[in-house]
Amino acid sequence: MYPSGREGFFERILHPSSHKTKPDDKEHAHESEAKNPQQSSKQESEMDKFKDDLKEHENKFKDYIHKDEQLDEDGHTYAGLM
Repeated sequence: MYPSGREGFFERILHPSSHKTKPDDKEHAHESEAKNPQQSSKQESEMDKFKDDLKEHENKFKDYIHKDEQLDEDGHTYAGLM
């Protein structure tokens, strides 16, 4: 800490847990969330989109693994990579 009581930039970046918040700050954060339900529904829709994309990529990966196992059984060790 500096003599003036302020915290330096690197201290804030490297040690974010040492930054103490006031209890009032938490109350204000909850109030702002309650005032803007549209923003929370937007965040939920973004999360749903992310989950759908993740599920799609998961299915594609499973298909790839399945095809790789089939090629491996047929004697194609590198699954057509070479």
